[in-house]
Amino acid sequence: MSIPHSARKRIISAAVIALASFTPPPIIAQSGDDLAAREAIGQNPLARPARLVVDGVPLEAALTALESRSGVSLFYSPSKLPRETVSCQCYSVTVDQALKRILTRVELRYSLHGQNVVIESSDQSTQQLQQPPPQLASHTAGNSAGLPLRTTRSSEAAVHDRGGPVAAVQGTITGRVIDAQTLQPLPSVQVFIDAVNMGTLTGPNGNYQLVDVPAGNHALRVQLIGYQAESRTVSVISGEAQAVNFELTEAALALDEIVVTGTPGGTQRRALGNVVSRVDAAVLEQAAGTGIEQAIGNTVTGVRMIAPAGAAGGAQSMRIRGSSSMALAGDPLIYVDGIRVNAEKAFDARGSATSMLQDIDPGSIESIEIIKGPAAATLYGTEAANGVIQIITKRGIAGAASFDASVELGANWQPHPEQNFGLQFYRDPVTDEIRSHNLYALEQSADRFGKPLFQNGPIQRYNASVRGGTDLFRYFASINRTDEEGFSRGDWTEGWRAQVSLTAIPRDGLSFTINSSRSARDTRDMGSVMCSYACWATPVTVDLPQRGAARPYEATLGGSEDLRVSDRVSWSAEVSHTPASWFRHRLVGGVDDSAVRRVSFTPKGANGFEEFFGTSGSDGLRSVWEVEAPIRTIDYAATATIQLTDRLASSSSVGLQWFNRQETELFSSGRNFAVPALSTVGAASERETTEEFIENTTLGTFFQNEFDWAGRLFLTGAVRFDDNSAFGTNYDAAIYPKLSGSWVISEESFFPQTSLTRYIDQFRLRAAWGESGQQPDAFAAQRLYTPLTGPNGQPMLTREAFGNPDLGPEKGSELEIGFDAAFLSERVTLDFTWYNRKTIDAIVSQPVRPSMGFDGTQFVNIGETRNWGTETGIGLQLLTGSPVRWDLDLGLTTMGNRIEDMGGTDQILVVALSGMPSRSQYHVEAFPIAGLFAKKVLSADFVSGNSGPVANLMCDGGKGLRGLEMGGVAVPCDEAPEVFFGQVDPSWQAYLRSSWTLGTNLRLSAALDAQGGHVMNADYLGGQNTRFSEKFIRRDDPIFQANSLVSRAADVIHDAGFAKLREITLHYTLPTALAARMGASTAGITASLYNVATLWIEQEHVQSGQRIWDPEMTSPNFNFSGIATGSPPPMSSATVRFNVSF
Repeated sequence: MSIPHSARKRIISAAVIALASFTPPPIIAQSGDDLAAREAIGQNPLARPARLVVDGVPLEAALTALESRSGVSLFYSPSKLPRETVSCQCYSVTVDQALKRILTRVELRYSLHGQNVVIESSDQSTQQLQQPPPQLASHTAGNSAGLPLRTTRSSEAAVHDRGGPVAAVQGTITGRVIDAQTLQPLPSVQVFIDAVNMGTLTGPNGNYQLVDVPAGNHALRVQLIGYQAESRTVSVISGEAQAVNFELTEAALALDEIVVTGTPGGTQRRALGNVVSRVDAAVLEQAAGTGIEQAIGNTVTGVRMIAPAGAAGGAQSMRIRGSSSMALAGDPLIYVDGIRVNAEKAFDARGSATSMLQDIDPGSIESIEIIKGPAAATLYGTEAANGVIQIITKRGIAGAASFDASVELGANWQPHPEQNFGLQFYRDPVTDEIRSHNLYALEQSADRFGKPLFQNGPIQRYNASVRGGTDLFRYFASINRTDEEGFSRGDWTEGWRAQVSLTAIPRDGLSFTINSSRSARDTRDMGSVMCSYACWATPVTVDLPQRGAARPYEATLGGSEDLRVSDRVSWSAEVSHTPASWFRHRLVGGVDDSAVRRVSFTPKGANGFEEFFGTSGSDGLRSVWEVEAPIRTIDYAATATIQLTDRLASSSSVGLQWFNRQETELFSSGRNFAVPALSTVGAASERETTEEFIENTTLGTFFQNEFDWAGRLFLTGAVRFDDNSAFGTNYDAAIYPKLSGSWVISEESFFPQTSLTRYIDQFRLRAAWGESGQQPDAFAAQRLYTPLTGPNGQPMLTREAFGNPDLGPEKGSELEIGFDAAFLSERVTLDFTWYNRKTIDAIVSQPVRPSMGFDGTQFVNIGETRNWGTETGIGLQLLTGSPVRWDLDLGLTTMGNRIEDMGGTDQILVVALSGMPSRSQYHVEAFPIAGLFAKKVLSADFVSGNSGPVANLMCDGGKGLRGLEMGGVAVPCDEAPEVFFGQVDPSWQAYLRSSWTLGTNLRLSAALDAQGGHVMNADYLGGQNTRFSEKFIRRDDPIFQANSLVSRAADVIHDAGFAKLREITLHYTLPTALAARMGASTAGITASLYNVATLWIEQEHVQSGQRIWDPEMTSPNFNFSGIATGSPPPMSSATVRFNVSF
């Protein structure tokens, strides 16, 4: 049904206000005839007890509370209500008397239509409202506080008003409500028949049932926050059951949806001046990836997922609106159920790293909200400059227990291994002939252990959960198990996770929630060993026992191992309380305690380590590295709302947060075992042990005020004060201000009604400016000394770091402007955002003056960087009818960054998180962050003949900015600068997601993404150029020969643009009758392909001729993308999942 936009109900706002209006009722004596009295007045809703006590609340709040307390359906347009404040001591009076008192000062009238009360302007014809609008002022859907829905009993249990006469003939209505696009069941949907005042909620599996429905034709209606309401006429036959299923379509802009913002109860999307992206459970459950990173993927504008190493359990990095810091990590903050969690990559190395986010099961997530940039993250303060990811896990809902189980099986594999890893050249030591062989094909036939080198690594995932509850107590519990192997033997991950969520609602306006989870995971990956096979191999030994492979690879297959063990315990507790209609507050506290351990072991006598680690490698090595990092969170926030005038409301919020992170590191190692049977550190003849402890604490508070004009125009101002233990002793607290505005201009009466604008259903303008920060490393401001052993074995200290008592946080200041619009009956949506961000006080490492008596460097706040870009999202409902529905989502992101000031420092070499210096990656003023620079050879001459050594090397002399842009005159390479090859962050990203739904059972979706405008240093190919590439063996290319002398990177820096078919998913929901034969209420099968195909590569071969393995490759041990030092390319996978609900 199509209705005027002005008549739509902002349900979530009403739910919050209704919760706020609770006042404990007076004690009233009840006679034994109370039930009979209620039955007698049940025929007339206006005669029911109002049970309402409000004092000085907005009119809408009073009406919402009256509907909730009395159970009488009230229909009205919230945008047309006067902004009056009313009071009513109406607990023991009737609804009729309460309405007369509430509406006495306003020009509104009310009338009874069946069992519904319609409130309208006094001069408005009642005939215009004979059919009530579908968005009703009911408060149950999505409300965790448990407000009653009119005449509901429990979920999936029929309810009707016992106050009316029992019909002589009755029937039953049953059915299921699903998402029209994803085909996933929708819980907590309101299902009701207004004419007979009957209603219920769908259960966790989307099913509902209404019993004792009077025979005849009825308008059955369903509604859920964030979805378009639906209505159907149902013919009820006495003694029979009618099945009526619904498919709900998401609301185009969902302006009334509540998003997490740091204030209690959240904020309606319409009030936000900044964009907040959201990924719902239905998308997560059908995503083809294996974790949160893949589920978000490259389908949110402004968010870039940096691909993981091609290994089981490999870590992925996330960047929101690109890089902005030269010295600090670029990852966003992660919150789970209101507490901060550790999402750092553990034990990052050139080949792999462990993702702590993989400890979170996507199946237990209700939604993910992405808060982008400083303008949106001001309330989160220090550490939030890179954005915030809010993960909300599933909680219990009222209704009978619903059990869900799933089994997922599949495989991982490496695309194109023979083309990527195999071809090697060498010169025959006997004949001097240049020969080649494919090492992959040789090893795949049968390596020296008699098994193929690569495999289709099996995937197994199992999940079970239960969800349900009552109006007073709700629960959710889940447990899952994952066993997964990568494409190479010895590469696997296995783990489990259990979660419990309990919510108690002792009375309206008060709720307690406890969330707890425990997870454990073991991971073993080949890491850089795979690069040793493909980058460092020695093909000249192809006929020897190592069969041409690099020795570390052989040693790994021979018994060496690298095991990573993680254990995480998290819990959080939340108390939400609304003691008065104008005041609400909540307190959240919890701990995320993550512990990881890395155990590396090479037994005595293992082949292959002497070349890289000396003779002690063959005598046995064992190291144990343990890191425990608990993060503690206490977060209190309160909001008070007052009505200043009939149209102007003000909401004032205050918050106080305390975060504490402790990190304890223990490292022990042992070398040289007497016999092969020994394997512990204590059994080694050479032992070493170190211990480190780091603690960081943040204390912050914020103040915010939001002005609301008629629910259409919003202005918000805020300021946050933060102190952090990493700040220097002379640095005062950081201050972060914020200002934002939002205007739903399409709801204004003056919105022009022209031949063009009549196609615009919704239009909202928004803008936001704000600041947030990022604190320095824990000891960057401290003067440090290192202990050592002095003369005669005496302990002593030596200088390590000079420190800086004035050191403070980097401050990000961002302005974003945009709009959201819906067109053509909400079949087309468009959102656009432009942003410009400046980071001041950027932390730069500078050499300490010798006169200070310290060597090394000092961190100072002297830098400045800038980011800019646009984000555009388009949603299209190309087909909406039956039997085929076609939805298409497109996104385009443009972005750039530049270093504005480095305080006089010429350049800074980028260093990996593990301490390894990069090749060719520098921070240089006036250029993008972490750009690639190298000497570019223009010409060279062979010393003699047509091969061999070269002389007369001439390189690009540079021009333009700082004389570092390409295209300068040729100069001797000894005098030439390292010129700029390109930026490492893409300048553009795009995605396209298409889904086709056939009927109510079959859904096919596909997604592709692309990016470009950046370059990559394929250092793994640079390694080949020093050992077995064809040009290295032939030595007949003078430019190649010259590059081997002046720049290993210049030959292998390449354009890194690509487009990939990222995933294909086919979901089939089994017919209800077939599911019932298995004893289930619903069942489905999902088949998925991930990393399906590469559709376009901007550059297929590097200058030296080798094939680029994958332009998406990068090294997980670098804070910036742009260098691939040997991690395997991302894997492809295929899975089939069977899920069932009882």
